Amino acid sequence: MTDSRKSIAVDTGVFVALLSSKERAHKACLNVLSQLPGTTTFFTTEACLTETSFLLGSNAQLRSEWQKLIELLQIAIVPLDGSGLVRVFELLDKYHDLPMDLADATLVVACEKLGARTVFTLDRTDFSIYRPKHCRRFDLLPAE
Repeated sequence: MTDSRKSIAVDTGVFVALLSSKERAHKACLNVLSQLPGTTTFFTTEACLTETSFLLGSNAQLRSEWQKLIELLQIAIVPLDGSGLVRVFELLDKYHDLPMDLADATLVVACEKLGARTVFTLDRTDFSIYRPKHCRRFDLLPAE
């Protein structure tokens, strides 16, 4: 994942929307995937995976489809080290009034670590407010 222009962070809501045709953003998320070049790489964080797991609940079929989706898109999991965790808490303090949740904070830190500017998220309101260190603002998918 050296080309940050082609590396896209994937947020929790996108996983849920892609897996459930009942989600209102399902078609929009599928459309985004169909329009991205095949050279696009995807990443997320353990916190986003944990949040997704909670939202999917105990549905074995959804968990199986989720695993296949992660494998199909070759989604990398970006680990956080000690300095990354310090940055997570800085962000949680900075955006406490939203409030920012742990999954969002880890995704911002992962983007900073990789130099990625694009976030695939349904949480447009918050991600349009967050200001990462490496760029003025994030490019958000799906586009409005």
